[in-house]
Amino acid sequence: MKKILAILLCLAMLLCITPIVATAEGATEITNENGLSAITGSGDFILTEDIYVDLTTATFPLIADGFTGTLDGGNHSIIFKDKVTGELKNTTSVTNIEGMIFKACKAKEIKNLTVGSADAMPTFTSSSANVGVMAKVVNDGVATVFRNVTVYGDITTKTNSNVNIGLFFGKTGHQVKFYDCKAIGSIKQGVAVTSSTATLRYGGFCGLFDPSSQKSMTLTIEGCVSEVSISSTKDYYIPALRTYAGGFLGAINEASSSIGDEMFIKNSLSYHISDLRNRNDVRLDKDNDSRYNVGPFYGGTMSPDNVTSGETTITTVNCATPDTLAEGLAFTTDNEASVRFNSPTGIRFYNSVSGLYGTLVRALGAENVKMGTIIAPKQLVENAGAFTKDALDALNSTTATYLDVEYRNEWYDSDEANNSYTYVGGVANILEENYTLEYCGIGYISYNDGTGWKTIYASYDEGTGIPAFSVRALAEAVTADPNATAAEKAAVAKYLAGDEQ
Repeated sequence: MKKILAILLCLAMLLCITPIVATAEGATEITNENGLSAITGSGDFILTEDIYVDLTTATFPLIADGFTGTLDGGNHSIIFKDKVTGELKNTTSVTNIEGMIFKACKAKEIKNLTVGSADAMPTFTSSSANVGVMAKVVNDGVATVFRNVTVYGDITTKTNSNVNIGLFFGKTGHQVKFYDCKAIGSIKQGVAVTSSTATLRYGGFCGLFDPSSQKSMTLTIEGCVSEVSISSTKDYYIPALRTYAGGFLGAINEASSSIGDEMFIKNSLSYHISDLRNRNDVRLDKDNDSRYNVGPFYGGTMSPDNVTSGETTITTVNCATPDTLAEGLAFTTDNEASVRFNSPTGIRFYNSVSGLYGTLVRALGAENVKMGTIIAPKQLVENAGAFTKDALDALNSTTATYLDVEYRNEWYDSDEANNSYTYVGGVANILEENYTLEYCGIGYISYNDGTGWKTIYASYDEGTGIPAFSVRALAEAVTADPNATAAEKAAVAKYLAGDEQ
């Protein structure tokens, strides 16, 4: 097989998928910590710079109850510092916080805001039943929307009874919608629980969704990321109780759910880790695993056998953990290729990605996500036994090689409303002796999650085999196509004639 000489050609993908949210005109500007206490009523407020909260004088929550308007963070942060040194620090010295920003959040919308930071993590212990960094609870008849909000937090509970903990808030019985949000940190059980009736509910975003007092309540989580570990600080054996732990939500109180309640999770990524179950071979209840409910997205439903008034509908679409990321990306290479008519002409392959691709880019940063197309002769792929760079490299072939066609920052086609994108990778300047050679193409996404680069390959219709095409066969299809233009037919004529024109 003759070595392939080609010019790498690719129209590829725009990695910078950033939520763009309009700011409210005429909003009241907040420039410092004192301004936070002035947020009240039903008005619109916007942060015009980072807000540094003095931990030695701050009173939590920072915003008084009763605020029902909108808060736009303006892509700024609320960060904590020490009054004397001015250095950023966590809030370890503060105890029994229920909610740092709100106690009961009744806001209509909160967007473009970061609470805390990696080097000033909100860190505290609390003995309260409902605890969160953003708020204790969400309590309003109108849906609260969180859009492009990131919350850092490290919460340790000291209660020996029922508890609901989440980095955004502990509990809600009302409609809440999260779009493009992120929770980063940890939740820890800090005392031995001896009560035989206690129920523990821990969620990266929210501990308990309890819609019992409302009808047709919806909890929506879309395009979100949870990087929250859930654990106990010691090897506690916790008898005769139920524990729920989930990346986004701990538990749903389905036992008293009203008809029409639902939880909807879409295009979301969970790095949730829970080690509550097995620590030194100690489990919460060795003889009854049903008392332990854990999941990457939500822990479980409470008392499902006792439902009397209706069940909560739970829907997850294109959601994943790092181990199932390929499934959540909805990444495919088409079983069709085409001729590139622009000079130099050649073969191009189409790759489509949707699902949580945008979420992955937001989670890791565009610089840590790369995409492209591997193109190789069909025989080379068959010899390798797998269509991956590792398998092709293992051949160490000196007579044939493959192309790694990387992105060029432009989508071939996009449907942003449906989070769906297409890019192409191609081979051009094909030598005359290779006009009948069949080429295969497959898309790939490489990403660095902090533990090194990993690669996911697109899927294809295995029923028809790996997509493989020669430029001559594609040229013949163009010539036979009644809709092909004269210019298109002229562009592929040389592949049919067998010589340069």
